[in-house]
Amino acid sequence: GIAMLRGMGFDPNGKHVKPIETKRRDAGLGLGAMPRISGMLLPDEKAKLEKEKVEKLRLQEERRKKQAAEESTGWLLRGLLVKITGSREEHKVVVNQVAVVQEAAADKLTGAISVRDPAGKKHKFQGVPAAELTPSVSRASKAVKIVRGPAAGTVAKLKQRDSLKNRAVIVVDGADQVVRLTDICDFMEGT
Repeated sequence: GIAMLRGMGFDPNGKHVKPIETKRRDAGLGLGAMPRISGMLLPDEKAKLEKEKVEKLRLQEERRKKQAAEESTGWLLRGLLVKITGSREEHKVVVNQVAVVQEAAADKLTGAISVRDPAGKKHKFQGVPAAELTPSVSRASKAVKIVRGPAAGTVAKLKQRDSLKNRAVIVVDGADQVVRLTDICDFMEGT
């Protein structure tokens, strides 16, 4: 019996011995298992997160390739209202101004535009690449032209515009469609 008492912290010589305190294991934790540290992932959770990350990167790359392919196809049409975003020296005065496409090349990749600078002076530029222009959709727009996709060139009614999400709701043939703002553009009536 004395050995058992010593094991529980009793000292027959009367010296005070600190008792051994036992801790309860966390729920579901077996013998020899370590408790989970906050923020630490288990190996299967790490693998799952890595797999999700790789899939997300793959989808982003696919979207980027699709968008690059769409942007490499011509979208310029006569009468569109576009914003000048290029950094050419001759466009320096009119960057971020809205211009009118006067003519579009057969491949729709370049065009002639006219624009007024902030002082009111009119400028004309020939052979401006579509890559240096952005489709413009103002808040006051009621109707837009579709510039990309199978319905390119079609006039649609603009129902809603969300520049933060780069989306718009348009009505084509009586049906609502959600499109990117870069796929539609304001245009001059009668063109």
